[in-house]
Amino acid sequence: MEEQLYRLSITDPLTKAYNRRHFLQILEQEIERTNRTGLPISAILVNLDHFKNINDCFGHAVGDEVLKSLVNMIKQRSRKTDCLARWGGKEFVMLLPIHR
Repeated sequence: MEEQLYRLSITDPLTKAYNRRHFLQILEQEIERTNRTGLPISAILVNLDHFKNINDCFGHAVGDEVLKSLVNMIKQRSRKTDCLARWGGKEFVMLLPIHR
């Protein structure tokens, strides 16, 4: 039960991506690692242009499915060490650390 509560506290309820708060904690850890090791990190910001049009034309339920599908597609193509989070309504951020 404690593990389930923790998982709920770090994930976005709609998309099941990490939430912004958890992402910022991971980012802080990775910046510390980068400072120690000198290994670079990369970040990707994804902003769905014209997403409002999807909600307006097809409804919010379809918009929600688009967001969930996007997250699933990204997760299928990412590494276990990558961190994907929902930054805002239609914005996602991904941290791609390098580990050697």
